[in-house]
Amino acid sequence: MLDAPLVERRARLLAGAPPQLAVTPQTAIH
Repeated sequence: MLDAPLVERRARLLAGAPPQLAVTPQTAIH
């Protein structure tokens, strides 16, 4: 499960979105 948030964080960074969104569990659910 730890790999999921890491991928989301990279995706958010590539998208230019703030890392805080990736830290939130809501993004992990999506």
